Amino acid sequence: MFIFISVGAGHIHLLHSCKNLFSGGMFSCSRLARIIALQGRTVHLHAANRFPLADDLTVTKDHRSEYLELQRLTRWERLIKPFNEAAVMVRRPAVEIIHLIKHTNFDHLALKYVVFGRKGSGKTMTLNHVIHYCHNAGWLIAHVHSANNLNLKNKYDFIDSSSHEGMYDQPITSTDWLKQFKLRNEAFLKQLKTSERYVWNKREATDKDEPLIAVLEQGITRPKNATDVVGVILRELRLQSFNKEFKMLFAIKAMNGLFAHETAFRKTGGYIIPVEELTLHMHFKKFLEGNWINGSIVTSVDQQFCYKQPNKEYTPFYLLGKKGFDHMDPFIPVFVDNYSEKEFESQMAYYDSKSWIQNENVLTDEGKLYLKKLSERNLQS
Repeated sequence: MFIFISVGAGHIHLLHSCKNLFSGGMFSCSRLARIIALQGRTVHLHAANRFPLADDLTVTKDHRSEYLELQRLTRWERLIKPFNEAAVMVRRPAVEIIHLIKHTNFDHLALKYVVFGRKGSGKTMTLNHVIHYCHNAGWLIAHVHSANNLNLKNKYDFIDSSSHEGMYDQPITSTDWLKQFKLRNEAFLKQLKTSERYVWNKREATDKDEPLIAVLEQGITRPKNATDVVGVILRELRLQSFNKEFKMLFAIKAMNGLFAHETAFRKTGGYIIPVEELTLHMHFKKFLEGNWINGSIVTSVDQQFCYKQPNKEYTPFYLLGKKGFDHMDPFIPVFVDNYSEKEFESQMAYYDSKSWIQNENVLTDEGKLYLKKLSERNLQS
């Protein structure tokens, strides 16, 4: 048995490699403190700079309000304040992915992982657990919060693309993604240099060997260029991955949104813009091909806000369709099931410790059995 602990910048990550690893134990900040103390380490878990939102574990407290404006909080994140801590259940799917990443030969092209499962089974938390690990390991993180939302949010956010005829840019969405990317990876962006000169218009250009952050700032200050800047950033990361100066994680939630048919964007005259005509999606799909090294691609497929008709089917082939499946192939599928018996008991015990359960009858054997049958041990039932 071994225990891997990574401590730094107010963040803590712990993995067990033993039989109890998959028992569904809930590790809160206080429990982690006790475990780490046994390893001879002392950590101030509630330091002022600790910001444990799983969607962006690299954001400091100073940037918290700015970052929260760029995303829709998940239900788990909304519970951080009333619980006064961020507790994550260590589950088999995330640990399996992390184990494979730790034993990957990064000289080869990036391996792809597709997380799938029923709605509410914990796919997002699995993805966030992997992001947490890669951040603690010092990786560059490129994260798309939800590809399905790209097709629905800001339905008036489209303009004709000046660089790709017949396609449409999304300046607001692209600018938000660049801001989020900067908050995560500013240190990398200041070190990496452009491989060529980029001309944005008749008056503005970014010369070769300038810091990559100069390209990113062009997109933030000139939203009209933001979608093209996303493409340039991803292109530079793809090319420079072969220098092996940094490891990189490309994470996408609800990745099947990139291969949907239609969007919520309707032009004057009633024309509904298809997904394949969005430039931002084109850039993400190109990066998703995985023709770069020294990193991994971890994605999930989601039924929520999906263009598919309501169906119990949640497999990658159904949600991606043949075109999307072929684009991702080959990949490693990772199934996230509903809670096991032990995971359910652990979750109930945690809620009880936080006085979150108001009806005491729920904690009886009969009450738990009723709740299990009613919810099928699914988080969102």
